[in-house]
Amino acid sequence: MHTYIDGIYCYCDHWCERCSFTERCAVFTGTRLQPDGDPASPEFWQQALAHFAATHAGLAGEALELDIDVRPPTEAELEAAEQRQALIDARLSVEPLLRLAGAWQAQLLALMEDTPYWRRLARAAAQQATLGIRSPDAAMREAGEVTEYLHALRRYAEVVTDRISGALLCDFDEAEGLAGGVPEGLVKVALVSLDRSREALSGLYGIFADEDRMLPLFSLLGNLERAITTAYPGARAFVRPGFDEAPPLLAAS
Repeated sequence: MHTYIDGIYCYCDHWCERCSFTERCAVFTGTRLQPDGDPASPEFWQQALAHFAATHAGLAGEALELDIDVRPPTEAELEAAEQRQALIDARLSVEPLLRLAGAWQAQLLALMEDTPYWRRLARAAAQQATLGIRSPDAAMREAGEVTEYLHALRRYAEVVTDRISGALLCDFDEAEGLAGGVPEGLVKVALVSLDRSREALSGLYGIFADEDRMLPLFSLLGNLERAITTAYPGARAFVRPGFDEAPPLLAAS
């Protein structure tokens, strides 16, 4: 019998491979029920609704009584959806927080995708190993650390943009606000992702100490963090279900 944590999936970083709460996440367990399911099939949605009902107290009767009619959207529905998305995109495009997040992500990706830069660093590390300045094992460990840092930075940059967008949508779109979580909680995910980005960036700087390429990233990260906390001063204090709660045994002690 699963004990699901209500709403935990609203406030995560979508890095399921590293999450210790996957078995208590209704979304994660739901995706495993029918990994090869066909969304065009009524059975797919019946099973999805049954899982939703089983993991949300008080909704079982209502959810399971729904008749599923799977059909292509009409032209009018598609047009309405496109118009709504265009309005959302236009609104988000002028948001200062997203512009700052975009600047941070763009400069970060510019560094990560500078292939000649990383090749030079790799050649220098290989030369040190060849000359006996460091052991091949140490060079390999360092290469693994660099790969891990870069992977984390790329992932967290996407999370930051996604969660800020979600928080802003909650502020001006009622439907998104009902489904997507509390703005302060979404923003906290962005702030935690920036914390982890800083850790990864510090790890890279500890290896390469390239002031010209990396120090500007610390500056952009700090600017974005300050702007977020100014716009959402209560975000750090938000208690995310599961993630910021003490385990039952610890809470009772």
